[in-house]
Amino acid sequence: MEEEELAREELRARLIEAELALKEAEEAYALYVQQIDHYKRTIRQQKVVILGIKSSLAHHLHGGTN
Repeated sequence: MEEEELAREELRARLIEAELALKEAEEAYALYVQQIDHYKRTIRQQKVVILGIKSSLAHHLHGGTN
């Protein structure tokens, strides 16, 4: 009987460890998703800036007025 109780305690401890590891992984994943979203927005913004610069250069190079 005592062996069974020890086994249950060990199982309970492992379950707690697994739950903590899962929580940490979920938090890390949430941070990763936030970072990816930030990078996507930054890339989109930079594309707009680059397109604006290219458009402005094309306008000036093809004889447009200032």
